[in-house]
Amino acid sequence: GIVAIRLILPFSIESQFSLLPSAEPIKSSTIAEGDVVPYVPSIDSNLGIVENAVNPVLAETFAYQESESVAPLQVFTGIVGSVWLCGMLALLIFAVASMSRLRLSVREAVLYKENIYICDAVKSPFIVGIVKPRIYLSSTLKEEEMNYIIAHENAHLRRKDHLWKPLGFFLLCMHWFNPFVWVAYILMCRDIEYACDERVIRTMDNVQKKLYSESLLLCSSPRHYI
Repeated sequence: GIVAIRLILPFSIESQFSLLPSAEPIKSSTIAEGDVVPYVPSIDSNLGIVENAVNPVLAETFAYQESESVAPLQVFTGIVGSVWLCGMLALLIFAVASMSRLRLSVREAVLYKENIYICDAVKSPFIVGIVKPRIYLSSTLKEEEMNYIIAHENAHLRRKDHLWKPLGFFLLCMHWFNPFVWVAYILMCRDIEYACDERVIRTMDNVQKKLYSESLLLCSSPRHYI
């Protein structure tokens, strides 16, 4: 949650204790004698060893010549911005296509009760929808197995995971270039499942816990034959 808040905030909090005390550690321009001129970028940090190692490379790579109409840094940031936008759009398109394909696969689902549907095409239970979420189950499940799986999916709904997970994926789309965000999203999805299991088995005895575990195993085994 703390990481998500930091990724959402469009600004940085300046501090003398930060490795990057400036809210704009790399500038694209500066003011000299009243005129805005291209700026040779440099890292502004509290670590001299970092500045000595990085700044000469930046100065050499993005050195600006007066004969040039555009500073190299402006060209570089423009290219990087385009790559970032293409990556974000690609992930969003993939998400929309996956959701459309999923909805298409359950178009023949039959209402079981309340917001629960069963379908032959469903291999593993899942929830679809944000405003009016639906639980989809496989038609091959037995009655007792179905009750345990429904308890697990209802735990997801009570915890609002059908809202948090899309938010997490949207942040992943925005920060797809950051490998730590991918790790954070994967761990979030794992923790969501663990939290639901813990909530369901909280009031169960050992026999019920075993049956619940077997039901989850049966639902996940088709995806892992080996």
